Amino acid sequence: MKVSLKKKRTMNYRFIILTLLVRLILTPSSAQSSSETRNFIRTMAVDKETSLEIYNKYGTIQITGWKKDSAMIRAEIRATAASREKLSKMFDGVKINMTETRDQIKAATSFTQNIGMLFENFKGMTSKIISYDSKVEINYYISIPEYLNLKVENKYGDVYMEDIAGDFSISVSNGSFKANSIGENATLNLTFCDAIINSIASGKIDASFSEIKSKTVGEISINSISSKYEFTKAGNLTIESRRDKFFIDNIRSLKGTSYFTDFNLKNLTDEVSLSTRYGNIDIDPVVNGFASVNLNTGYSDVSLGFEPGASYNIDIRHLNAFLVISDKSAKTERKVLNEDKKEYITSGTVGKNPGNSKVSIHATHGDIYLK
Repeated sequence: MKVSLKKKRTMNYRFIILTLLVRLILTPSSAQSSSETRNFIRTMAVDKETSLEIYNKYGTIQITGWKKDSAMIRAEIRATAASREKLSKMFDGVKINMTETRDQIKAATSFTQNIGMLFENFKGMTSKIISYDSKVEINYYISIPEYLNLKVENKYGDVYMEDIAGDFSISVSNGSFKANSIGENATLNLTFCDAIINSIASGKIDASFSEIKSKTVGEISINSISSKYEFTKAGNLTIESRRDKFFIDNIRSLKGTSYFTDFNLKNLTDEVSLSTRYGNIDIDPVVNGFASVNLNTGYSDVSLGFEPGASYNIDIRHLNAFLVISDKSAKTERKVLNEDKKEYITSGTVGKNPGNSKVSIHATHGDIYLK
């Protein structure tokens, strides 16, 4: 079938227009854009009573230690825009405020533009497929002595630091946090954050939708939602957990409550005291000479593996829960509380010398394995 000349021309025009549109979309707008970097630097004397506070958005904070009794702060603003005029307006919309009193230093990023214009300018910081021609990035580079008390808040950006021995508080959302060692009384608020910390002496962690890894944690209180924890060695942990996952290679003690949380613990040396609803508890091994395992579970599966030759007392109240004690040295008896409801108490000992070590479980539904 023949196509008329008019139709051919129309099809050719459409093809040309479509080709131009594709080229406009795929051609990086930054090729004709303007970029500029501005720095703000200030150095201030500090001592052990001084605290430093940093508040930032849309950039990175890097903190390094030095031996001087001073704090050096360099704030860097990087901006890219389609024109010099728009670039100038973007710089006018970002302010770096540095203030100093006798015992406090504060550096804060602030914005003077309205929220709609800010959103347009910061679109370039997102991970969207479309490439925008405007973006702003505000980075801080800080050098301080380790003893300085420090408070950091960063949104939509990362924080990197070395060692801090003073009081420390950090809030990171929509970014990552990496640190070497953190001293006592630390406070970590993490939201949509990936954190890697070599060691934390003591403190508390409030986390949601985050992933936290550490080689060594001491005495830590954790309040968490939908997060994942990987610790190589943990001291005493107190938790309030909802929909989390804990992976710990060595732990002294764990206490708290959880809902829909899974625990995978190894080398428990002292005690566990948990009230759980749903989720799973897997501890293997429980080390000989442990103090106690005290569990109050509902619709949770429990698996406890003990070191060879372990000795301990047993007191398990189970309602409609399946119980297996596989150690051949176990001497137990079962008392019926309510046959219709399948409610029983199983008590006794495992091993030759149980001493004060005790496994106490109150379980409603779920499977319980002692091996």
